[in-house]
Amino acid sequence: MPPFPVLGPAPAGAPTPRLPLSARGGTPEWLPETSAGPRPSLEEPVDTTEHVDRGLALAALGLLGGAITLIGLWAPGTPSPIWCFAIALLAFWLYGKGAGHAPARGFPALVAMIIGGLAVTFVACLAVGLYAYYREYAPQIALPALPFVIANLTAPQLWSAYLTDGMLFVLFGGLGALAGVVQLFLGRERRPLRARRAA
Repeated sequence: MPPFPVLGPAPAGAPTPRLPLSARGGTPEWLPETSAGPRPSLEEPVDTTEHVDRGLALAALGLLGGAITLIGLWAPGTPSPIWCFAIALLAFWLYGKGAGHAPARGFPALVAMIIGGLAVTFVACLAVGLYAYYREYAPQIALPALPFVIANLTAPQLWSAYLTDGMLFVLFGGLGALAGVVQLFLGRERRPLRARRAA
């Protein structure tokens, strides 16, 4: 027996027959129409703003701490310039933490701050070394401490003697900055892939 009458009127009180959805080619009347729109996202919005000031401030604190440590460890002929590599990487990492974003708009300022900070650190290392020398041989030196340090820092003979150490500072600092640049570009390449996975 068919599920609904094919010929003749329906019996009194019988419900109105409904064809299956596939046969009627539409949406049943008892189901509400739904609009095909974008599915709501349950993920929280991510702040992609680069806060340059906060990033540079945090990186400067890292450079200051690294410089103080390096001044205490440095001595002529020692591998202390390796710290320059770690200091540059630390500055890049702290910038990302403070700015909330990989260095993009603040990248030139960050690199300039790292190079300038390492240059000042090297001069400070020489000044501390000169002061330690002055304290050891003070009776044999006619000048007071500060003029002695300044006179030697401005002498070409000092810079020619410590040229190798200065080049090591620049080399390892540059390697650290280069590692930060590579990390920046790797982060840019990975972001679209992560976005596709989240979608």
